[in-house]
Amino acid sequence: MLPRLKLARDLLKDDGVIFISIDDNEQANLKLLCDEIFGEENFVACLMWRKIEENASSGGTMKQTKTFRKDHEYILCYAKTQGEFLTKKYMELPNFEGNYKNLDNDPRGAFKAGSISMKGNKKSAKYYEVTTPSGKKYARVWRITKDEFDELDQDNRIYYGKKQDSVPQIKIFLNEERPVTPKTIFENLGSAYEASENLKKMFQIPIDNEPIFDSPKPVELIKRILEVSTSPNPANNALDSAGGGGITSLIA
Repeated sequence: MLPRLKLARDLLKDDGVIFISIDDNEQANLKLLCDEIFGEENFVACLMWRKIEENASSGGTMKQTKTFRKDHEYILCYAKTQGEFLTKKYMELPNFEGNYKNLDNDPRGAFKAGSISMKGNKKSAKYYEVTTPSGKKYARVWRITKDEFDELDQDNRIYYGKKQDSVPQIKIFLNEERPVTPKTIFENLGSAYEASENLKKMFQIPIDNEPIFDSPKPVELIKRILEVSTSPNPANNALDSAGGGGITSLIA
């Protein structure tokens, strides 16, 4: 493992990042090893991937154990240079609990009205006054700039309540993907069982045979890692990120 990690570090560009998958048995030792090779200051996060999906019909959900069923693995994330690497948001449909309606017959469908107000004082750059369609005014600190507010308002993405005089809120449409900040817990991204079965299908190996690799990872998980660590760039391959930086992905 040591030579591989050193080689991966040397291959990384200044804004590169490495993701290393590991289970409970070696997580602590790997963290110490990576601290030595990449530097403690370049540690980004210890992610958790749920490798057995909730209510799954296969893949170990009924496995007998005398202690705890191991539903997760760890993914250690280190940057080549702290401060050079920044995660990217990924697109996802809202998953709100409850029933939401189309409160103003918007052609884009049902939505949830989300708050865009926040605490602050008049010295804030985002403190400004908004006039509702009814003429009522609200002056406060907002989560978005005045230009952003006006742009959303022109696109009918601001909701003023049934009487058009409530505190402005932003429309979050249930059938429209929105940018999401990456979380340290990865869920609903495929399972270890699915990854193994899909790999067998890819190489046309009978399902009953032993796995080709001990710990294959599902496509959905790899895709999410690429989504949060790279920017699409048709001129380059998948190892290029915004600004020409690189990503190295090592699955152990």
